[in-house]
Amino acid sequence: MTRLLHLLALLLLLPCLGFESCESPASADPSPSDDGWEDGLPEETSSWVAPIADGEAACGIVGTLACGDVVTLDTATDSRATSVMSSYFSSVGHWDGPELGFRFVAGGSGPVELAFVDPRPTVVNQDIFVLDRADGPCDEGAVLGHFYNSGELDVHAGRVYSVLIDGYDGDAGEFTLEVECDPDPGDPDLDCADGTAVCIDTFPFFDSDTTQTAPGRTWDAYGCNPSLDESGPERIYEVLAPEGGYLAAVVTDGPGVDVDVHLLDALDPDACLDRGDSEAWAFVEPGRYWVVADTYGGDHNAGDYELQIGLVVPSYGGCAMESGWMARTGDPDLLQMPARGLVVKEAHLVSTIDGFGLWGEGPWPEHGGDGLDTHFFNTVGTTGMVMDRTEPWAWEPGGEPGRGAHWDKLPPDAECWYVNMYWADRPAAGTRMIVQANGRAVVAAAGYETGPGNLDHIGGVTEEIHRYLDTVHISEMTLGFAADQTLPLGPIECF
Repeated sequence: MTRLLHLLALLLLLPCLGFESCESPASADPSPSDDGWEDGLPEETSSWVAPIADGEAACGIVGTLACGDVVTLDTATDSRATSVMSSYFSSVGHWDGPELGFRFVAGGSGPVELAFVDPRPTVVNQDIFVLDRADGPCDEGAVLGHFYNSGELDVHAGRVYSVLIDGYDGDAGEFTLEVECDPDPGDPDLDCADGTAVCIDTFPFFDSDTTQTAPGRTWDAYGCNPSLDESGPERIYEVLAPEGGYLAAVVTDGPGVDVDVHLLDALDPDACLDRGDSEAWAFVEPGRYWVVADTYGGDHNAGDYELQIGLVVPSYGGCAMESGWMARTGDPDLLQMPARGLVVKEAHLVSTIDGFGLWGEGPWPEHGGDGLDTHFFNTVGTTGMVMDRTEPWAWEPGGEPGRGAHWDKLPPDAECWYVNMYWADRPAAGTRMIVQANGRAVVAAAGYETGPGNLDHIGGVTEEIHRYLDTVHISEMTLGFAADQTLPLGPIECF
């Protein structure tokens, strides 16, 4: 089991899924530190040369900046300085002096302070600009921060930023820039030395245990529903969330056993975010959380249980969608895309790792529940998406359970995040679509299934997508074909 958990954790933590935030090692040159960030330069640097990426030299970017760096350069004498950036979005004035810049790779999520050391604004009037790089490293319209002598900006782990030092009204000269980063709230090592909590910092996490011999019997009620009797013994799990995302726990027990699950944001039963007989979940920020498996109704309901805990962190990228018109079967009118309308909850399709082979010839499940528990477990291991799944295999009269219009079995990540529409011309399998609702978004896999047949519903998505978007069967959503077809499947934070 330990080897399996390590393998799953490795798969889920693979970096560089097609975003600009994953630059090549040669250009980013990160080295690990013990503060939750990545350091790339000596703390005292007076003049240095580092590899630069395509397009960076156009606005004077000379290398990588990292937490703890103190860098001294001179825009008046450095031959790498440029004078192409003069007007920045939302900033009034003219910065027609020369600029020098840096690439900053965020090794963690949290506040970063950029400050001039001993600034001399009356002698050399220079400002600090932080730019988003979605449309390139030198985009004057992508200002995330503008600071005169110092300022603080919240950054996201893995994202790459451009930091420019530019002279106002033609000014140029020497500057010393210092970078200070606060580590993530969850970065310190978990303190579970007293043995009352199981420490978790890799996901998904699986555990089999019992409350019969649990060391705790102190919490009898929780703030989520204080009227419920949770007076039986409990086990506590301390969870480190290094980044924000969807945090969930699912508990299963057997006959004669009643173990409930609770999600807390402090070691206090009143700090309850969610609870349930089988699952608890919430959207969380980076930090510490606690999952409690507690026995309902007293000691006589204590017993064996299995627990899953997962943290799904959204990727970061562009959610632009293609505009156009789409033909649907049975609809004399074309559907304008992106489309907004009612979306149903779809059942599950067999994946390539469910034990039924790879191709359409078979075998296939014999009924709507055949092999479904294995499929659910595989989905958690592949995507990290923990939830109490309830949908059966998709099935139509005369067909095989779990088979979609694609005929063959699906890649496991595509099955978790698939979307269908009643398209007259089904797109290629794996075509990326953006699904949006409630201020959240998911990159979904199209082309594996067709439906629903009711044209009052514009499409269907999996129960995993519904969960992440906090929607239910027949909810209003926006569906559109992604302009960027390289996006990784799953939840995404749109820039």
